[in-house]
Amino acid sequence: MLLLVELLLAEAALVAGLLALLLPLLRRTQSLKG
Repeated sequence: MLLLVELLLAEAALVAGLLALLLPLLRRTQSLKG
């Protein structure tokens, strides 16, 4: 059970990191389009 929880937390951390990197890029592309 603990391993599953750790895997979920690790995946959540990776997703959060990817979003933190992608959101600024998406905002830049939208600003360029606008």
